Amino acid sequence: MKIIIIGYGKMGKAIEKIALSKNYKIHSIVNSQSDLKKIDLSTADIGIEFTNPKSAFENISFCLKSNLPVVSGSTGWLTELKTIEKICEKYNGSFLHSSNFSLSMNKFLNISKRLAKNLKNYDISILEKHHIQKLDKPSGTAILLKNEIQKYFKKDIKIISIREKDVKGVHTVFYKSPYDEIEITHSAKNRDTFASGAIMSAEWLVDKKGFYNFNDCLKNEK
Repeated sequence: MKIIIIGYGKMGKAIEKIALSKNYKIHSIVNSQSDLKKIDLSTADIGIEFTNPKSAFENISFCLKSNLPVVSGSTGWLTELKTIEKICEKYNGSFLHSSNFSLSMNKFLNISKRLAKNLKNYDISILEKHHIQKLDKPSGTAILLKNEIQKYFKKDIKIISIREKDVKGVHTVFYKSPYDEIEITHSAKNRDTFASGAIMSAEWLVDKKGFYNFNDCLKNEK
């Protein structure tokens, strides 16, 4: 599999490391000093895109219009996700997005949903911590958590966002009542967990057409 890495920050470098460990070829690397539109996408198999809210939409739409399957983990731009879905359909493209590619975070989300179903009389809040370079607040993962849990509660769930030096990603859900409190936390120790999930998604998507999320990939991996 020949991969174009779109975005060469800490996540891009982690993806490169995991890809090379699996003997995949890095076709091209796109960073802030290079131009995706100057690369011959026809000789690559897939793009993996981790950039920023300002660049993600343009990067993804260009890949889809160029018939390059693309996996994206960029967040902060998801109000435009429906437009990307339409572009994907129009060009018969291949696209998969997730706010979090950690397999254990997927389990954490499922546990949180089960707790929420059974603790409807509790007050819920979410705390998320990330490194100071992360531009979007709250994180895409925190928004995903809220959206999944909010279904069981009328009261709006508050998200608290903290930015600290080199925090890979910490998400805590608090369930509070006058009598007791439950909290569950997912803490990423390094970026390899996200990179591995992104590579797994690329392996799954590369020979498919359509608009997908990480859950679609996980369902088929079981």
